[in-house]
Amino acid sequence: ITDDLALPARRFSLWTAIRRNPTIAFGAVLLVLLILVAVIGPSFVGDPFKLSPRDRLRPPSERWWFGTDQFGRDVFTRTVWGARVSLEVGLSVAAISSVLGLALGLACGYFRRVDGIVMRIMDGLMAIPSILL
Repeated sequence: ITDDLALPARRFSLWTAIRRNPTIAFGAVLLVLLILVAVIGPSFVGDPFKLSPRDRLRPPSERWWFGTDQFGRDVFTRTVWGARVSLEVGLSVAAISSVLGLALGLACGYFRRVDGIVMRIMDGLMAIPSILL
């Protein structure tokens, strides 16, 4: 076979990946917005613990974008501050589970007894219907 008949190597194109998987692009945009809100947002909104009993249970308006709760706290402010906590928890859980999964996988790969024990535990967990978990 000559080189003239060989197919050209395909290069990675971000635009092609976005066009083929629009839901991934949409999720990436939402994640970037959430990170921006969590990082930049608290400098623009007020104190999430400020009580204002006079303004309790107000509907959404220009002053309170998401309304107020039963104590008069601004729900939008609390949501912006909560985004930071949600990202911290999500990232820490992902990091811890990755490290523990890697360690357990390495132990199962090197030691046959550990693999047998882990497989019996997983078989037991898989036998439980997911509705009970």
